[in-house]
Amino acid sequence: MSMKVNNSKFEVLTPSGWRKFDGMKKTTVSVHVILLLNSGREIRCSPTHKIKVHDGQFVNAMDIEVGTKLSDTLIVVINTFKEESLEVFDLLGVDGEEYITDEFTSHNCAFIDDADEIWTAAQATLSTGGKAILLSTPNGVGNFFHKMWQQAEVGTNNFTPILLDWRVHPDRDQAWRDRQTEILGELQASQEHDASFISSGNTVVNPDILEFYKKTHIIEPIAKQGFDGNLWIWEYPDSSRTYIAAADVARGDGEDYSTIHIIDAEQSVQVAEYKGKISTKDFGNLMVSLATEYNDALLIPDNSSIGWSAIQQVIDRGYKNLFYMSSDLYYVDVENQITDRNVVSERNLKPGFTISSRTRPLIIAKLEEYMRENAITVRSSRTLAEFETFIWKNGRAEALQGYNDDLVIALGIGLWVRDTALRLRQQGIELTKLSLDKMNHSSVPFVNRQGIQDNPYEMYVGGEQKEDLRWLIS
Repeated sequence: MSMKVNNSKFEVLTPSGWRKFDGMKKTTVSVHVILLLNSGREIRCSPTHKIKVHDGQFVNAMDIEVGTKLSDTLIVVINTFKEESLEVFDLLGVDGEEYITDEFTSHNCAFIDDADEIWTAAQATLSTGGKAILLSTPNGVGNFFHKMWQQAEVGTNNFTPILLDWRVHPDRDQAWRDRQTEILGELQASQEHDASFISSGNTVVNPDILEFYKKTHIIEPIAKQGFDGNLWIWEYPDSSRTYIAAADVARGDGEDYSTIHIIDAEQSVQVAEYKGKISTKDFGNLMVSLATEYNDALLIPDNSSIGWSAIQQVIDRGYKNLFYMSSDLYYVDVENQITDRNVVSERNLKPGFTISSRTRPLIIAKLEEYMRENAITVRSSRTLAEFETFIWKNGRAEALQGYNDDLVIALGIGLWVRDTALRLRQQGIELTKLSLDKMNHSSVPFVNRQGIQDNPYEMYVGGEQKEDLRWLIS
């Protein structure tokens, strides 16, 4: 919890004299450092508060050793930690970035407020050939630095992401890292030392699971295709495989994206993905082209108001494997497009998937289950980036303000239908087996025309020609 107070009246003492500063930021920390000095004075601050030591270096308070000189006269005699909340204060916008309080020197607050505005103002200079380096420890998600890092990872800006965690320090070992967890707690220690953004603790998918996916599953696509280069491919179509194409259609307001996942239905592997801003007609054509290429994949677009425009394009082009479902979820067509209008009307079927207050929790639950059990192989850094900002807010799963969840929702739709399709297909097989078994055990025996008991899995199809019915349960 933090609060900022602006300042235009007061000045602060710095090593080069009195200077203006922009304001003060108050933060409450759950654990703090206590430094006892030889003068009897006590310093209480956050573990990562930077204090200037005698050789001119700035050191985190928790790393200052007993015997360290802060000045010619001030020496640290005790350094201890206390697991108790404490309100701490940082000065903002200090000229020179150093200020003196109680005879020791602190560094200006590490996190920059209004960074978006500062970055925008700098574009006039950068556009003429200037260069910029953005350097920071993570401060959770939803801020300027996190957005820039995400864009750098997926290649949508010109920055090169370089991660330097505690392991590159020559004097750090695992025992030191374990001590930091004891002092700071796992989330804050991960943020400060592992350069982890996922520290909010309220992501729909557990942060540890997301870190696991990042380290084990995320890989660069083998191709980036399409007019905008936003169609990422990890596996080309395999004629022996069955695929699902799950799509989320953009609202069309320019703030969100139209997305498609191509999923290997048998192996639960993401093999291709599209994320881009595209017209609904063009997106409908893209869905048909991509689904057709992947062995006439079961195409599952969301049928929100704007989604109907894209679906109509699919229907107009006569795509034969469009997903239909009833509003009560009791019937879904998982095999082929339904062309019988009487059947469609009787069962109240609609093309596509309806995201509603009833179905949304189902797909979110299915999504979390697949990720938790490592039952889906997600290869895209774009998808994982959306997971990192897909949070619980007032009991609802949604993207953090300023972020998107289009890829996440499309993936959830695909996984829910995948499970439903397999379940209904298996139920159909079991019902067929049961029916045939009932026929086999009927009190009326199967006999041929000579009165001899016949094979119950065969039937006459004309003359003496018989057909084996076991193809129904294959």
